[in-house]
Amino acid sequence: LEHFPNNEEQPPAMPECFTPNFIDHLHRSFNDPQLAAIQWAAMHTTPGTNGVGSARWQEPWPFTLVQGPPGIGKTHTV
Repeated sequence: LEHFPNNEEQPPAMPECFTPNFIDHLHRSFNDPQLAAIQWAAMHTTPGTNGVGSARWQEPWPFTLVQGPPGIGKTHTV
């Protein structure tokens, strides 16, 4: 479980491939926890990124788990 971020960790920066207009759209459409889920998912599916807490390159994670109680926007975010 040490490979997975906890709730206190800051999400990674938006990937370079995200345009400023797309980032503005994300900020208008999603709340902070939803944005964090998007940022973690983008980081772990983009080749050439570092794993959490690692200085060496790792393969991207095969999936990102988004979990939470009903009604918080998981389906909208995904």
